[in-house]
Amino acid sequence: MKKKVLLFFAVIFLAGCVTTYHPKDFAGFGFEEVNVDGDSYVVYFRANSLTTPDVVSKYLLYRCAELTLIEKGYDYFTVVESEDMSRVVSSGCLGGSSSYPGFSKTIKIFKGRKPSKYESVYEARTVMKNLEDFMRRKRF
Repeated sequence: MKKKVLLFFAVIFLAGCVTTYHPKDFAGFGFEEVNVDGDSYVVYFRANSLTTPDVVSKYLLYRCAELTLIEKGYDYFTVVESEDMSRVVSSGCLGGSSSYPGFSKTIKIFKGRKPSKYESVYEARTVMKNLEDFMRRKRF
């Protein structure tokens, strides 16, 4: 019985340690963006080793849509460049390692009509709607 109680609390503790969707914190985890040229931004999301790359990718895509629609009042964005900034950190003499997922997307945002000169254009409202359930489950 004692082992089950300890296991329960360990699971609860570790679940609380997964990086949630939030602005970059003191440890460098979360999202941030940098305006590079008028309607172009580099958007970053970095997470701790308990967060999967898939979750980080969804957080990043959601942040791109949120920045486009809610914060800037634009309708569409296209991804100009993507970068995997994940890193693996060795734990020294124990021989283990931890992976810290992180990604960035350079986006260009558009207002009004959907631009036709780009191969892949996201409608920010649709991206946010499609990820709504996922985001609701992941916000603690």
